[in-house]
Amino acid sequence: MATSAPTRALEMDIAPPKRWRRALPSWLRSQIWVDAAAGYDCFLSYSWKSDKEVAAFIQTVVHRFLCPWYKTRAKTVFRDLSCLPAGSSLEGELFSRLDRSSHFVVLASPEAATSRGMELEAKYWFSLPDRKGEVLIIVTEGLRQPAEAREQEAKIEEPGWSEIRDHLLPPTLRSRFAASEPLWISLENRRSDMLANPRSETVRGQVIEDLKQIFLRLYPGTTWEELRGEERSQRRRALGLVASVAILFFFAAVLIFWQAWRVARTAKEAAFNYSKAVDSAAKTSEIVRRQLLPDGAERDRPKSITARDLMEVYKTTFASLPAKYETPAAGYSRARLFEFLWNGYFILGDYERATEVARAESELAQKYQNVPPRNRDDPSHADWLRVLCRAKENSGDDARVTKRPEEAEADFREALRLAKLISGAPGGSSWKDELPHAHERLGDILRDEGKFGEAVREFKIFLAIEATSGSDDPRLERNFAVLHGKIGDMLLEQRDLAGALKEFEENLSISERLGHSFPDNLDAQRGIAVAHERLGFVRLKQGNASQAARDYEQELTIASGLTRKDNENFSWARDEALANEGLGDVSSQARQFTKAYEYYGQYLKAIEHALGKAKSNVRIQREVAIAYQRLGDTSLSLGRLGDAQHEFQLCLATSNGASTAFEPRNPEPHDVRGYCQAKMSEALGKLNGE
Repeated sequence: MATSAPTRALEMDIAPPKRWRRALPSWLRSQIWVDAAAGYDCFLSYSWKSDKEVAAFIQTVVHRFLCPWYKTRAKTVFRDLSCLPAGSSLEGELFSRLDRSSHFVVLASPEAATSRGMELEAKYWFSLPDRKGEVLIIVTEGLRQPAEAREQEAKIEEPGWSEIRDHLLPPTLRSRFAASEPLWISLENRRSDMLANPRSETVRGQVIEDLKQIFLRLYPGTTWEELRGEERSQRRRALGLVASVAILFFFAAVLIFWQAWRVARTAKEAAFNYSKAVDSAAKTSEIVRRQLLPDGAERDRPKSITARDLMEVYKTTFASLPAKYETPAAGYSRARLFEFLWNGYFILGDYERATEVARAESELAQKYQNVPPRNRDDPSHADWLRVLCRAKENSGDDARVTKRPEEAEADFREALRLAKLISGAPGGSSWKDELPHAHERLGDILRDEGKFGEAVREFKIFLAIEATSGSDDPRLERNFAVLHGKIGDMLLEQRDLAGALKEFEENLSISERLGHSFPDNLDAQRGIAVAHERLGFVRLKQGNASQAARDYEQELTIASGLTRKDNENFSWARDEALANEGLGDVSSQARQFTKAYEYYGQYLKAIEHALGKAKSNVRIQREVAIAYQRLGDTSLSLGRLGDAQHEFQLCLATSNGASTAFEPRNPEPHDVRGYCQAKMSEALGKLNGE
C-alpha cells in the first residue's frame, strides 16, 4: 500500500499538507495560502521538527516588511505545501516551487544536518546549473557551544562558518560550500524571543534589522536607508488611514452633540455636550502626539508621522463650531487641544502654523482668565495663567528655532512673569513646576544669545527652586545633571575654570548615580559619557593632561559600546567622535603629533558617520569642518605643508553653511571658517617660501 502524503512528509521532515484546503477556488487559495502562488521571491528550506514556528515567524516578517495596507504581502515566501493538488507527489510539488523561486533560504540547525527533506530540496536546487538566485543561510539554533563543553575542551574555536557548515547543514550544502562562504546570518539569540513573543513588534523590529542583508537581496538596487525610509512612508500612510477613521468618529460625535443641542434648546446642555466633544477630540489628539514622538522616546512605540491634515481638520472644525454656548470648562478643553496641536506642528517643523496655534491659545486664555468659576469643574484663575504661560513658551520656542532670538527672549520673559503670578494665585500649587521650567527656558535663550552671566543666574534659580521640592524623581535628577553641565559651559565661557570643574564634577556624580540605578537605560549611560567629556575639556585647559586623557578614554569606552548596540544612532556616534578629538587634543598638547593625527583621523571617521545619519544637522556639519581643521593643524606641526593646505581647503568646503551658533561641547575655534582661511594662507606662505 502506498504511503500517504502526510506520513511521507513526516518521514522527510517537512510540513504535512492539509488537503481539505483544496475545496476553495485556486484564485482564493493563492491569496490565503502562499503555496498556491504563481511565483516566489524565496524558498524557505527548514526542519519541520525543530523550526516550524521559527520559519512561520520569518515568513511573516518578510511578508509584512514594506507591505501596503491593501495587500496581503509585499514579498512571497514559500514555506510549505498547505494544499497539495490531487494525485500529485510531494517531491514533484516541492521541485515545482523551487523552480518558481528566486532565492533559496536555508534555516540551519542541528536537525537540518539530518533532514531528508532539506537534503532533497538542496540537491534539486543545485541540479540546475542556470540558477540565478543566491543561497542564503539563517542560523536558528546550535551555533554556540555550551559553557560546560568549552570548559572541558579548551581547543574548541569560536563558532564560525566552518562550524555552521559541518554541523548545521545537510550534506549537499556542506559539500557545495566546502571552499566558499555564502551569506549567512545568525538569529540564534532571537530564537527564544521569536517563540515566546511571535506577535511582538519589538521582536519583529529586531529580526528585521538582523535580516537586512536578506532584504537587500530581495530588493536589489536599493540601500538599507531607502528601504527603511519606504517602511516609514508605509507607516505614515497606514496611520493616515487610521486618522481618517478618527476624523469620522470625531465628526459623528460633533453631529450627535449638535443634534442633542437642537433638541434640548438649552444653553447649559449644549455647552456640556460641546465640552464632551472637545474632550474626546483632545484624547484622540494625545494619541497623535505620542505617535509623533521620535524613535526611542517611548519604549516599544515605533515612530510614525501623522498626516497634518488631521490636525488641520481639528483646528478648522473647532473654529467653525458656535462658541456662544461655550462654558469655561469647554474652553479649557479647547485650550488643551491647542497644546496638542502646537506639539504636532512643532515636531513636523511647521513653525508658522505652530505660532498661529500658540497665538490662538493665548487669546483663548485672555478671554477666560478673569471669568470667576461658577461650577466645580470650571478652571481657576491659576489654570488660565498656566495656559497663558505655556502659550508664551510655545511662541518663544517657535521664535528660537526660526532664528528670532530677541522675540524668543521677550516671550520667555513674559512666560516667567506669568509663572511667578501662578505661584501666588489661589490654586496655583498644582502648577508649581511652571516657575523653574520658565527660568530654564529663559536661561537657554540667554545662552544662545551669548549672555552667559544672565544665563547662569537663571539656571541657578532653577536648581534652587527644585532643590526645595524634596522629590527623588529620576527625571528631575537628570535635569539637575543637565543644568550643572549647562552652568559649567557658561563658566567656561567666562574663563572660570575652577567653577566649571566643580559644576562638571557634580554633573558626573549625578549621572553616575542614575547610571548605576538604571543600568539598562542607555540615555543614563550616555549622560556619564558626556560628563566625562566636559571634565576632560576643562582639565586639559587647566594643564592636567593625564586626568583629561582618562576622562576621554572613559567617554570613548561608553560611547563605543553604545554605538555597537545601535550603529544608526548619530548622537552616540558623535560622542565617540568627540572622545577621539579630546584624546587627539591631549596628544597634540604633549607634542605627540603623529599620535594626535591618528586620533583626529578617527574623529573625522566617526563624525562623518554621524553626519550620514543626520545630514541636515548643522552642528555635526560644523564638527566635520573642525575635524579637518585639527588634521590641518597637526600636518603643519609635522611639516607636511601640502597635506595641511589640502585639509584646510576641505575645512573651508565643509564649513560653508555649518552652524555658527554657540556650541558648548566643541567651542573652539568659534569661527571655524575664519581660522581655516588664516591657516591655509600660512601653509601657502610656507610652501611659496620653500
